[in-house]
Amino acid sequence: MDGPSQCAGGDLERRTAPSTWIEQLFLAERLQPNPPLIPASIEEQVLMFGYCNELCGENGFGWSKRLTMIHATETNSKTDDATRDGIKGQVFTLSSRERPVTY
Repeated sequence: MDGPSQCAGGDLERRTAPSTWIEQLFLAERLQPNPPLIPASIEEQVLMFGYCNELCGENGFGWSKRLTMIHATETNSKTDDATRDGIKGQVFTLSSRERPVTY
């Protein structure tokens, strides 16, 4: 290949993989603009991004559900050591502030 590798509007050397929900949304919109994922009207955009943030954002529903699932796996006496070690080796950690509340 002669030139730089192309990736969704730019070369790979200048871009990092999208890691947040909003980066992934904008990448999907660039890669496949029809049908549009982001509404045209500002009012609808505000609602859509607000809902997405509540579901996908830090401390949102998805974030909390992920922490709950990880905590349940970590504390389950039936979880094998390999799985538990895999969880501990991940990038994320659960601080005491992030531990799910048990009712």
